[in-house]
Amino acid sequence: MELIANAPQVCVRHGRQFHGSDSSYALPNDEREFNRLNNQFQALKLITGSNYTAPLPQLNSGEGPKDILDIAAGSGIWVIELALEFPQARVVGIDLSKPGLFGRAVPQNASFNVADIRGIVQLVELSPPVSRKGYRPPALNEAEQAVARGGYMHKNKENPSLDGDGNPASWSIADRIAPALRAAPSMWTNVQEKRIGVPIGTWASDEVGQEAGRIMQRQTVELFNGFRPNLIDVGGMSADEVDGIIARLADELEDGPKWELEIPYEFIWAVKR
Repeated sequence: MELIANAPQVCVRHGRQFHGSDSSYALPNDEREFNRLNNQFQALKLITGSNYTAPLPQLNSGEGPKDILDIAAGSGIWVIELALEFPQARVVGIDLSKPGLFGRAVPQNASFNVADIRGIVQLVELSPPVSRKGYRPPALNEAEQAVARGGYMHKNKENPSLDGDGNPASWSIADRIAPALRAAPSMWTNVQEKRIGVPIGTWASDEVGQEAGRIMQRQTVELFNGFRPNLIDVGGMSADEVDGIIARLADELEDGPKWELEIPYEFIWAVKR
């Protein structure tokens, strides 16, 4: 399975590969970052017990979805897993970069496009991109045109950072999606939300939570390694300062029971009328 378009030019900064375009995505698009995304996916799947939260098998009178679009497909792992689970479906991943498959076989019913969202599908999955502060991804508006009547839009996104009382400490698009869908009843129905917390570190009381926390601990450190070039070039910090912060983060996350950290995620799905 080959891509139908070439990836845009890339640039290398401080040993990491980035888009050479004017994309708002703030993280690299290299093998190291794709591995981090795969780890994040595995941790989420452990906690949710599934590749999705919407009742996808119920579509088409129990036959499952026929068309699935993954926006911001990243490493491509979700596309591959959905294609294997629903072999009758056409599963398409769209991103600004080629997926990080690294020799992994791609099912015949899966494909990847380096392009913007366009099309008619029965499920649109909005993966959680990391954007510059204040940037609102336009994918939510575009998805309204992409989802077929009776199809699902499924969104997972990290919730805002929380303060000491568990209240949102920063703006996030996650809290705005469900209200926006409910505000358009002529277009969307059966808007559902599910919030979960994924542990960071091995402090959970159950084996699944501990394994997910172990994976999330690694990917959290890798997340900050991905931000390293921008912290230097944009944030004005020295390489030694950034490396010191990342090293301290890694050390402190080893003491999971002390902090009992978790990342809140919000899953949202809705049916298009």
